[in-house]
Amino acid sequence: MLLRQLRARFGELPEAAIARVEGAEIAALEQWAERVLSAKTLAEVLDEPS
Repeated sequence: MLLRQLRARFGELPEAAIARVEGAEIAALEQWAERVLSAKTLAEVLDEPS
C-alpha cells in the first residue's frame, strides 16, 4: 500500500526506494506511511530526520 501511495504522490519511484520499502520492517513502514501525508519529496518520506 505504501508503494502505491508513494507512486500516486511522487510518480515513478527509483529502484532503490522500492527495494528499501520492500525490505523495511513494520515500524519503518508505519513511520513512512505517516510522513507521506505531508512530505514534499520522496526523500522527506524515506530519509531519517536531521
